[in-house]
Amino acid sequence: METDLQFEILLAVGLAIHLVGGYFLSLLGKKRRIGKKWSLYFCWTLGLLLGLILILISPKFKSNQPEFHHKKSLKIIGTTITVISALAYANYGALATMGQIKFNLIAFVMTFGYLGLGIYIHDLGEGKSFASGFKE
Repeated sequence: METDLQFEILLAVGLAIHLVGGYFLSLLGKKRRIGKKWSLYFCWTLGLLLGLILILISPKFKSNQPEFHHKKSLKIIGTTITVISALAYANYGALATMGQIKFNLIAFVMTFGYLGLGIYIHDLGEGKSFASGFKE
């Protein structure tokens, strides 16, 4: 009984650290092309480390930056990741519902994170930027 309480406390503390840490890491994305909202999304769904990596590889936003060009390769990559993630998400949910596999919340959330990553990469291919103050 005591170990269940310790586990629940540890789980609550870990979740709080994850949520608060993700918020503070997302502030780094505010001045980058990824923007605060996508930074927060990736930190919360893909984990703090992968979220931080995505934030840091996103170029810094400059107010006098020229327009972004459309890149067909990014649109194709983004669409491919989105379709694969959506199929995996639907398949995983169906198998878990039927009892074929044991439900794993972390895997379910990470699949949702990769779905968002595909959408984000596709939007980058269209020349969008998500940094604060960017006007399209």
